[in-house]
Amino acid sequence: MPDFKISILGGTGGPFEHSTQCFMIRPVRKEDSLDSICIDGGVGLGSIARMLQYNPENRTVDDFYGDETAAGQPVEKYMDEKLLPNIVKGFPKTLHNRLNGNIAQKAMNIYQHIGEYYITHPHMDHIAGMIINSPVIFEPAVLSKKQILGLPFTIESMEKYIFNDIIWPQLSSNLLGRLELKSLLDQEVHISETIPEWDIVPFKVYHGSKVADKNIDVSSSVYIITNNITNNTILICGDLETDHTGPNERKLLDQVWTYLAENVKLENLKAIIIECSNSASVDERRLFGHLSSNKLLDELQTLRNKYNNPQGLSNLHVIISHVKMVYEDKDPRLIILEELRTLGNKRSGLENITFSVAVQGYTFII
Repeated sequence: MPDFKISILGGTGGPFEHSTQCFMIRPVRKEDSLDSICIDGGVGLGSIARMLQYNPENRTVDDFYGDETAAGQPVEKYMDEKLLPNIVKGFPKTLHNRLNGNIAQKAMNIYQHIGEYYITHPHMDHIAGMIINSPVIFEPAVLSKKQILGLPFTIESMEKYIFNDIIWPQLSSNLLGRLELKSLLDQEVHISETIPEWDIVPFKVYHGSKVADKNIDVSSSVYIITNNITNNTILICGDLETDHTGPNERKLLDQVWTYLAENVKLENLKAIIIECSNSASVDERRLFGHLSSNKLLDELQTLRNKYNNPQGLSNLHVIISHVKMVYEDKDPRLIILEELRTLGNKRSGLENITFSVAVQGYTFII
């Protein structure tokens, strides 16, 4: 039985600013509640409002790379057929049924019930919507409290550079009492206050190096979310790259795969949402702290080896996110999806993975 409703408020890696990464997640078993959390906050209220307006029967995907007169591409191009029965255009009907008012009021009601933002790293494409939306917590009709959580490098950066009364008002001030910034411990279980049956474990990963000093690493995070009643689990990733190979370098991403193999049965691993910013044609020197399709397959091969399952990673849902919408004749998401499927079929244990794209405006029920 599914456990997670994952609404893709935004799923790309730019440069189009309307669709950057933000995943809103609700539990399947709590149909009587609007409570949710978000992983990242690149977009927000605008995406929620648009999703409320969607016709669920019009299962198309916005296409900036095709015929300008076309209404969009069919969603089947972006999803594995095994996942198609588990997706909804916009939000599930059960959510719509709990809302009243106009689109703006409905969107703010949904936003009111986002209790926690788990931020993977403080780059603008992962926090901009969350920041711009933040004054709504003081809107009298939809007053709310929110926590912004992350590893210390994320929270400290946001306190120093964002909520500082210069870039943005210091809404996190204790004097106001509605927005709390909270640091998590790397690889330590955190119990969600919004959805207490969810255990959330953050892991630090590599995300390239600074432009001004290539010797200084940039960090990001991934989050493992487990329903502590059913043990069903999802992994949601921020930006990341493969582990560094130096003799004294920590194997950060390898620790994620080891944790999953040792703590989560493969049948309980419901999905991995992971970045694949670039196609295999991009030179490794131009990945800038991201994965390409061949690098992602290398990581999945590592996970397969750690599980050491005779059937490999059969039927695991891998949903790719953060694709860079670059200057191309064809939608880069479709290029990368085709590469993953074609190259994955040639790798032992990866042949039966289901690859799909985290398409903005759709909800995955997994």
